[in-house]
Amino acid sequence: MDRLTAQPLLACPDCDLLQYPIAPMSGHAVLCFRCDALLLKPPTIHYQGTLAMSIAALILLALANTFPLASLTVKGQVLAATLPDAVQTLWMDDLRLLAMLVAFTTIIAPAAELIAFVYLLGQLDRRRSGRLT
Repeated sequence: MDRLTAQPLLACPDCDLLQYPIAPMSGHAVLCFRCDALLLKPPTIHYQGTLAMSIAALILLALANTFPLASLTVKGQVLAATLPDAVQTLWMDDLRLLAMLVAFTTIIAPAAELIAFVYLLGQLDRRRSGRLT
């Protein structure tokens, strides 16, 4: 079996010409050799799904930082600790370097990354839909 017969053939939807598929250049469509009908179109990029997921992740990050990590009930009294409370406790116990490291890696860096994602994807989506000049 030679190389040419191993490839599947594309049939033109308009003129039914059978032809071997070619690799399209980036962002270009593949047209029929005979009638110029569209055979393969370039993939479209949609940012709405990624933007929605980034916004949801930002909301969930805010919620995760407000709910307690651990709670302890002693003699009917409930003690709950959130992540910002843990950072504050480390700071007050003179473990300032560790407190800054915990705050940066668990609160500041993830929030900054998600805010940057939302901002950049929002700008790309606006530019693609033509709402931004």
